[in-house]
Amino acid sequence: MMLRSAFLLSAFSMIRTIRLFWFWGFLAGIPISWGMLSVYLGQDINGDQLYYHYYAAASHIEGRFLNDIAAGGLAGYVNSLIYSPFVLAVDHLAARAVCFAIGAWQGLNIVLVLLLARHVLPHSSAWGLSLCLSVLA
Repeated sequence: MMLRSAFLLSAFSMIRTIRLFWFWGFLAGIPISWGMLSVYLGQDINGDQLYYHYYAAASHIEGRFLNDIAAGGLAGYVNSLIYSPFVLAVDHLAARAVCFAIGAWQGLNIVLVLLLARHVLPHSSAWGLSLCLSVLA
């Protein structure tokens, strides 16, 4: 009897370990899949990106920030320090690597919302509901 209960206990702990492995593997796969989707969709060029996502930060990094006044229009007055990592990545990495990194970073939002939904809805049957809520968010 004791051997049977020890076997069941080890089987249940093994099943729990496998479920946790698949859960964390699924969570790790979300940003990777969003990064790959971002690479598949390709680059985007628009005025908004060129004016203050790239130009303002590039002029600040290169020391032209006070020389080129309002070159990007009114958007040139937006704080450019937050876009500096993006400009440095674009200048020094391959385009696909930057595209993957931005897509994976955005995919982390789904993981965080999913973990938040699992915390708010702790019942095990709410897994599908929390996954749907995280994808819709």
